[in-house]
Amino acid sequence: MEKLRIADEMASLTKEYLDRAEKSVNPDNLAKWKEAETLWKANVVDITKHNGLDNPYEPPEDASLTTEDILAQLNRERAAEGTYEKSAQVSVVQNVLDLRNEKYVFRGIETPPVY
Repeated sequence: MEKLRIADEMASLTKEYLDRAEKSVNPDNLAKWKEAETLWKANVVDITKHNGLDNPYEPPEDASLTTEDILAQLNRERAAEGTYEKSAQVSVVQNVLDLRNEKYVFRGIETPPVY
């Protein structure tokens, strides 16, 4: 029974997180994603439809954020909260990542690791 209690608690926490996440997304985009999910669920059970089937749970390749995008978002959040000192810490991390990428380029490694 302990496992069931833990599972129920985790399900509740996961639902709360999902609800918060969905509220942070543009409603039109969320509706499009849910439509794609419904279509995918209908087609994924038929192996003849697997070729070219897009998985809505996999983000598109062009949807990844750069470290600059993340830094800009964090700076906006910190500005709204009035906690600029944390933005400075993030900027330092960004500078270190930039230097590491430059090191890879300098050494002739064409594709530096993604952070």
